[in-house]
Amino acid sequence: MTLIDPADTSAPRSYALRGLALLATASMVVSISVLALPLSAKAAESAAVHPSATHPSVVVPAVAAGKLAAQGCTASGTMVSCDLYAMEGTTSMLGGAPINIWGFSSTGVAGSATAPGPLLVVNQGDTVSVTLHNQIAGQQVSLTFPGQPTTAFAAGSLSAAAEETGIGSADPAKTYTFTASRAGTFIYEAGHTANGTRQVAMGLAGALVVRSSDGSAYGPPATGYPTTSYDDDAVVVLSEIDPALNAAPATFDMRKFAPAYRLINGKPFPSTDLISTDQGHTVLLRYANVGSQSHSMSLLGGDQTQVAQDGHAMNYAEAEVAMAVEPGATADTLVTMPSGPESKVALFEAAGRLDNNGQTTADPVSFAFRGLRTFLDTA
Repeated sequence: MTLIDPADTSAPRSYALRGLALLATASMVVSISVLALPLSAKAAESAAVHPSATHPSVVVPAVAAGKLAAQGCTASGTMVSCDLYAMEGTTSMLGGAPINIWGFSSTGVAGSATAPGPLLVVNQGDTVSVTLHNQIAGQQVSLTFPGQPTTAFAAGSLSAAAEETGIGSADPAKTYTFTASRAGTFIYEAGHTANGTRQVAMGLAGALVVRSSDGSAYGPPATGYPTTSYDDDAVVVLSEIDPALNAAPATFDMRKFAPAYRLINGKPFPSTDLISTDQGHTVLLRYANVGSQSHSMSLLGGDQTQVAQDGHAMNYAEAEVAMAVEPGATADTLVTMPSGPESKVALFEAAGRLDNNGQTTADPVSFAFRGLRTFLDTA
């Protein structure tokens, strides 16, 4: 069988897409064939938890992964305060050598910075104040919250110079405030300073979720429009790492940015965390692309319905085979899990690189088709 290289612009588009689909299917067929076993094959180990495995007439209530709780901040009524410390740190990709990052921490404790930064979850209507503390030597850092009308308290100005803070500056912390008036999925990231672009690429970005008051994703719909109700939700933060940038962030030529790793919530497959749910549940996938490249996310054996883009609910939901999430953008999709046997549904990037830094299997030596990938797990 000959597969057309999707990067070959001389090949017809339909052949290129067919090649990608075949690669993706080949990479996951073993996982799906094993993971989608009938429940009876697992009865011995799960009968205590699932009595219906041995007594089909017994109905066992689903144990939901549930909805996001408020987190990342301290609340006093509707006044919410959050701290973000911009710090240097390290991460490791697939057991390799440590890679330097610039990340955010909610505590400022050495070694606590993560890229992406902490998830911030607040309630619709909250007045949110986020204080930025900069601990990265040689860097002026500011914050921006796309979709939120923020104000920098300290200087009373929205200019980048007024918002930024640095080591040893007269005012080492800056506070931003906004009213979370609209429910939805958003991002926060390093702002528009001279090095803002490379700061984001180094990891100074994260996800912000504003929960609606009625428990749905985007509140009660207008008459005649679809609801955005769901059972479980998961934040899927997409990003990349180019080790060459991380090795020399101050001097790296950003025009040469070429990611070797593609990450979900800061982790490459197979280190990615599973998304827990249950049979028949509706899952809200909250995509937030804090990276520098577009990512097209698809489900192998499942369908997605897009209900929002950039924190704006859509009047007309759209069925998506592959949900394209652009850099700096967010998107929300609903997925209905199958009923029946326990199973895992693969969530993966349908276009682009299907490996992480040329990772190969041991025996026989071949590329390990992985890249951006995790699973929605009903077990």
